[in-house]
Amino acid sequence: MKSVKRVTAVATIVLVTTASAAVSAATFQCNELEKLIDAAENHFSELGTTIRERETVADLAARLGVTIEEPGLGRSYEKVTRAVAQPLSGADDCEIVDVTLTDEDVDLRETVFQCRYAGINSISDSLREELKDCLQKPIEPDSDSQSLTIWVDRVDSGEGYAGTAVEVGSNAVEGLTLGIIRAVCLNRSEGGCDSED
Repeated sequence: MKSVKRVTAVATIVLVTTASAAVSAATFQCNELEKLIDAAENHFSELGTTIRERETVADLAARLGVTIEEPGLGRSYEKVTRAVAQPLSGADDCEIVDVTLTDEDVDLRETVFQCRYAGINSISDSLREELKDCLQKPIEPDSDSQSLTIWVDRVDSGEGYAGTAVEVGSNAVEGLTLGIIRAVCLNRSEGGCDSED
């Protein structure tokens, strides 16, 4: 079963297109990203508006087709998706997804400000370089033409970790997404926050 610990909701990027909707260039509004990174510290609490969806552990079990006692579902779990008042420039849609999970291994909260841009199914080299220059941080080495991650800050300790990252993903179905992610994880068992299971 796919892990419910690592919640990925990926947000988006500013794209400049031609009138025919073919992509001619891509650019980042660095000031917008900087504001979101600052807001991530408080899990974007001041940016969300109406609730679009709320999912509990019972809802998650039903969606996955398992019983509520399934290992990994968590003792408590909630995912709240909110609309945002101010989307990123050029985005088709933006939202905030806030997930809290407690199980035998972790106490986890992961919040993502995510936006989507339709019609883009790969991450160009110029877009990668522009994002790296905008954030002044290196791209993680396992990134490729379909996904990339840049950690803006991350603090690890024996108790867990806290950090903010920017993730970009693309595929033919959903297009391009850019997410600003704030994650705080506390171990309830040894190495719990290191597990992807």
